Amino acid sequence: MAKTKKNKKGLAETFAAKKKTVNKLNPFDIRTVRQKQKIIGRKSKNDVGKPGVARAKAIKVRKETLLQEYKLKNKSNMFLDKRIGEKDAKLSAEDKMIARYTAEKLKGSGKQSIFNLGDDFDLTHGGTSLDQIDKFDNPNSDDEDQDEDKRLDAKFVEEAHFGGFMTKTDDEFKEGRGNSRKEWIENLIKESKKRKAEKRKLDEEAEEKTTELDDNWKNLLCSIQESSTMMRKKKEEDKAKTEYDPYDMLVRQLTYEKKEARGAERMKTEDELIKEEKEKLEKLEADRLRRMRGEKEEKKASVSVEDMGDEQVRKKNKMSKKEKRKLLKQLLKGEEGYEEEDGENESGDDDEEGDDDDDDDENEDGEEEEESDDADDGEEDDDDEEEEDNYSDLEEPDAEQMDENEKDRHDASIKEMIEKATAELPYSFSVPESYEEFSGHISGRSVEEIQLILERIVKCNHPSLAEGNKEKLAAFYPLLLQFIQDCASSFDEEGTGEFNLDRIGLQCVEITVPVLFKLTAMFQAQAAKAVQEVIKEKFDQFDTQSRKQLPGLDTLLFTKIVMLLFPSSDYRHPVVTPVLTMSCSILSRARPYDRSTFSSGLILAAMLTEASLLSKRFVPELVNFLGGIFHVSAAKPAIRPIPPCKGGAFLIPARKWTKDVEKIKLSDVTSVKAIDEKFKASCLNTACEITLKLIELYSEIPSASEIFQPINLLIRCLNMDLINADIVEKLKKIQEMVTNLRAKKGAVVKPAKQVKMLRMLEPQIEDDFRPFEKKRTGDKTLLEEQKLRHKLKQEKKGARKEIRKDVAFLANQKAKERRQKDEERREKTKSLLSSLANQEGDYQKIARKKKKF
Repeated sequence: MAKTKKNKKGLAETFAAKKKTVNKLNPFDIRTVRQKQKIIGRKSKNDVGKPGVARAKAIKVRKETLLQEYKLKNKSNMFLDKRIGEKDAKLSAEDKMIARYTAEKLKGSGKQSIFNLGDDFDLTHGGTSLDQIDKFDNPNSDDEDQDEDKRLDAKFVEEAHFGGFMTKTDDEFKEGRGNSRKEWIENLIKESKKRKAEKRKLDEEAEEKTTELDDNWKNLLCSIQESSTMMRKKKEEDKAKTEYDPYDMLVRQLTYEKKEARGAERMKTEDELIKEEKEKLEKLEADRLRRMRGEKEEKKASVSVEDMGDEQVRKKNKMSKKEKRKLLKQLLKGEEGYEEEDGENESGDDDEEGDDDDDDDENEDGEEEEESDDADDGEEDDDDEEEEDNYSDLEEPDAEQMDENEKDRHDASIKEMIEKATAELPYSFSVPESYEEFSGHISGRSVEEIQLILERIVKCNHPSLAEGNKEKLAAFYPLLLQFIQDCASSFDEEGTGEFNLDRIGLQCVEITVPVLFKLTAMFQAQAAKAVQEVIKEKFDQFDTQSRKQLPGLDTLLFTKIVMLLFPSSDYRHPVVTPVLTMSCSILSRARPYDRSTFSSGLILAAMLTEASLLSKRFVPELVNFLGGIFHVSAAKPAIRPIPPCKGGAFLIPARKWTKDVEKIKLSDVTSVKAIDEKFKASCLNTACEITLKLIELYSEIPSASEIFQPINLLIRCLNMDLINADIVEKLKKIQEMVTNLRAKKGAVVKPAKQVKMLRMLEPQIEDDFRPFEKKRTGDKTLLEEQKLRHKLKQEKKGARKEIRKDVAFLANQKAKERRQKDEERREKTKSLLSSLANQEGDYQKIARKKKKF
C-alpha cells in the first residue's frame, strides 16, 4: 500500500513516537517542603510531593471499591460471573475455551453408565436396596396353593361349574344317588371343611412332635455335657469354692459384685415439703372436725380384685365377731323355722356377749392409735374364740334388750369421742389479725401446746403456699413481740402470775425465738422495722426517766433477741447498732444500788461482751461499769469512783462465802429481796469473768495497760480473806494479765514527715557520642511498647484521615446523584410544559378557525 502525504510514516512509527513523549507535570501540582534554616553538618532534604497525582489515584481507587459497594447497598441480588478464566486477564480467548472444555470432560469422567443417572445414588424400597430384594418370592401360603390346586382342577370345573354341574346333578338325581342340588352343595362344603380340619390337626401334631424332639435334644445335650471333662472340672471348682473360708467367700463376692447405678428416690424440695406438711395438717383438722360432729370414719374400704389374695388386706378387711352376729341375726330374722336353744346356753352366751361387746368397744375407741401387729394378734385371738362361740346371742327373746344396750354404748362412745375431739388442739390455724385473737388461741395452754400453735400458724400460712401470706405473717410479727413483752412483764418469781417462772413465762419466750428467727429470714426489712420500733420505745422510756435506772427484764430480753436475730459483728447495722448504743448509754448513765439493778447491769454487760467478741469493738462504758462493781466491793478503794458509780458499800462481803458460787439468774432482775452474801459472791464472780474476757479481747490495743490499770488498783484494795477461793484465783489472774500487758513506751506523738533529699543531676558523659542518631536506652520491652504505641497512634491518625476522605467522597457522589435527578426532573418538566403549550396553541388555533366560520 502506498503512503499518502498525510500518512508518510507508518502506523508503527506513529505509535512509537507517541510512547517517547513524556507527560509533563503541572508545576502547580508539585509540592515542595523547604527548610527555613540551614544547619551546618546536616544534609538538606527537600521533600517533593505530587498531591494532584495522589488525589487522582485515590479517587480512582474509591471509584473501583467504595463506589461499587455504595451502588450495591440495600440490594440483595447481584450477578456473579462464574465462567472459567473470565476474570483472568492473562488468559486468551483460546486458553479460556480449552480450560472450559477440560472441566466439562472431567465432570463426567467418573461415570460407569452412558445414561445421565448418578452412579452414587442407590435406589431403595422400604429402607432396603433393590439389589438385595429377592424378586422371586411368592407371597401366597402353602395352604392357599393346595386349596387352589384341589379346587381349580379340570375335574372340579367339569363337575361343579355351570352346565357340567347341572348335568351331573340331574343324572345323579334321576338314578337316585342324590336328593337335590342343595344337598350336593352342602356335602361339598362339609368335605372342604373336613379337609381343612384334618390338615390343621396334622400341623398341630407335627408342631407337638417338633417341640418334643427339641426337649429331648436339650436333655440329651445336658447329659452329654455332664459327662464331658469340662463339666467335671467345673463341678470340682464349685466344690472347692464351697469349702473356702467364709471370709474368703465374702472377699470374692465383693470383688466380683456387679456395680449398678440404681436410681434413688428423689429428694423433695423445700416448697414440696411445706405443701405436704400443710396438706397433712388440713387432713388431721378435717378428721378432728368430723369427730366433733359425732361422725365415725368408714372403716371398711373397697378391696380391688388384685388385692383379694393379699394376706394383709384380708386381715385388715376381716369381719369381727360382733359384725358376724349382726349379719347372722338379720339373715335369721326372715326365716320361719328358727328354733330356740336352752336357757342355760342363753345365759352363758349373754355373759360372753357382754364381755365381747365391752372388748369390741374398747377396740373401737383405740383403733386409730393401734399398731398393725397388735391388730393382727387380736384377729388371731378372735379366730380362736370363734370356734368356741355357738352364736347363742341370736335368740329372739333378748334382741330388743341387746339393741338398747348397744345404742347406749354407742351414744356413750360418740359423746366421749366428741369430748376428746373438742379438747384436742386444732391442726390448722389462720394468721391472727389482732392480739386479742392470738391471746384467745394461747390462753390456758401449756408450753408444748403454744409451741405447736406457733409452728402450725407458720406452716399453714407459709409465703410459698399462696399470695398474701407474706403480708399476713409480717403483720403477725409485732404480735409475737408483744407476746414476749407480756411474758417478761408478767414474770413473777413467787409463781402467782399467769406467765411466771414456775409455769410458762420464760419458757414461752424460749419457744417464740425460733419462730421469730424463721419469720425474720422470710422478710428481713419488715422484721427490722418492727424491732426498731420496739427498741425506740424502750430507749424513750429510759430517756424520759428523771433518775436513770437500769432496765427491766423486758429490755434485756429484747436486747438478747436482737443479738440472736441479727449479726452483731457488722460495723454498722440498722438494728444492732441502735441496740448497742442504747446499752452503752444505759451503762454510762444508770447507777446500780439494789439486787435487781446489779443483776440487770451485769447481764447487760455480759451481752455487750458477747456482741463484741467478733468485731473486737472497744466499749469504754463497759470497762467503767466493771470498775464500778469492783469499787463498791472494796472497803477502802485507792481511787475515786468511776462515773456513773458514786461509791458505796453495796457488795462488800461481811463474811466469807465458802459454798459454790452460782451464776446470776434472770429471776434476780425482778426480785425484791435484799442483797445477801451469796448474791455478792455471784456479782463479784461475774465481774471477774467478764473482765478476763475483755483483757483477752483488748490485749492488742496499744493503750490496753492504761485501760485496765484502774481495775487493777481496785482489785488490790479488796479484802481477799473474805472472798471465795475460786474468786480469789480469778482476781489474781486478772492482776497477772494486766501486769503482762504491753506497756506504752512514750507519749503519743504525731509521726514526723520524712523530708526527701534533693536529686543531684550529674552530667552523663558518653564515649561514643553521635548527635545525629537517636539513641534509646532503657528496658527493651518498654522501648518496644513505646514504639508500638507510636505506630498505633500514626495508624489511627491515618485511618481517621481516610474515613474523612471516604465520607467526603460519598457526600460528593450523593450530591452528584441529587443534581442529576434534579436535572432530569427539570428536563421532564420543561418537555411537559412545552407539549402543553403546543396543545394549547393548537387548541386556540382551532378555536379561532371555528369563530371565522
